Amino acid sequence: MSTKYLYTVDVFVSGYQCTVRLNGYGFLVRYEEPRLDGYPVNSWIINGENTLEVEVHGLVDDPDVEELPNDQDEPSPDAALSERRILVQLKVERDPIDGQLGEGDVEILGELELDASEIDEDELPMFYRGTFDYQSPLGRWAWQDADTLKEDAASGEALGELLQGVHDMVAAKDIDGIMDLMTIPIEERGQAFGVGSAVVHQELRECYEDLFDDEDFKLAPLDPDVFAPRSHGNDRLLELVQEDGEAMIRQDDDDEYWTLPLLVGQIDGQWVVLSI
Repeated sequence: MSTKYLYTVDVFVSGYQCTVRLNGYGFLVRYEEPRLDGYPVNSWIINGENTLEVEVHGLVDDPDVEELPNDQDEPSPDAALSERRILVQLKVERDPIDGQLGEGDVEILGELELDASEIDEDELPMFYRGTFDYQSPLGRWAWQDADTLKEDAASGEALGELLQGVHDMVAAKDIDGIMDLMTIPIEERGQAFGVGSAVVHQELRECYEDLFDDEDFKLAPLDPDVFAPRSHGNDRLLELVQEDGEAMIRQDDDDEYWTLPLLVGQIDGQWVVLSI
């Protein structure tokens, strides 16, 4: 049996608002209270030089709380919540049980640790970076070979047409069309987690079948006035979101919450969905 890998970025933040990025992909935005979270990043680990980055936006007035949310343990014995502190660790776990952390062999690949003595409150926002070399067994990702996007890429007509086309497809409950659109993300999800694209394809299709079984399912209308895509992957990807960070394609239901997060890029000048 081949070895399986689970890569995560564990982030502890107390007293700061910040964004954390791995190889240009920002997956945390502006913590408002002390938190300890772990985020899977298999699709963002690359072969060669990897870059961890913390962008500190501002301060939280009073970081002092007695315990972490959800009764989580502190990342280390000296991580007092009353102190302003940021700890970011990129970890790999080999042979995790059913993809769950805590059962495999864990190694820390890279780390950034900051405290109040290293962050000048008068100079915010501030950026902190760390790089490390790693020979990834997962291979190369399509986003690495995507075109570098021009500054005005987000305002182009073709991107709007892609977004509208995906919206129309979901609204029409066109599962075959959606699966064709997701060809690259499906293949790479299987590559990232060692399960094979056929398994990912079947699971994703079943998810859409369950979603569309609801006769009352409908999408919120697209509003171009709130479209504010975010750049990722060192300017090779755009995340199709609103100004508030919510996905542009989402269910219109106060009681049910479903969104379609999309990251798109250009291959030979053509927009394609590269990650979900």
